[in-house]
Amino acid sequence: MSGPPLFALLIVLVGGAALVIADVFGFADVTDGRIASLVALLAIAVWVGSGFLGRYSGRGSEALRHLAIWLAIATLITAIYVWQAPIKDMLGIS
Repeated sequence: MSGPPLFALLIVLVGGAALVIADVFGFADVTDGRIASLVALLAIAVWVGSGFLGRYSGRGSEALRHLAIWLAIATLITAIYVWQAPIKDMLGIS
């Protein structure tokens, strides 16, 4: 195993070690629910990431363009959610 899979495994291991160190030395309050949430998000990231890498193998510019489009869509949805109260006030919706 070498290249990107090894690098991804290294990132996961370093992140896990950082969580353990932060919990042991009191830098952060790492609860069981938070760890379970991180494990679930990591599983989703591996699932989506493997499909992403498989689909765009050798086509980096197309992958970046599609990633930017999805990032813009996610940012727009998040902005609408965060500012829903001011938007409703501006439109006169109660």
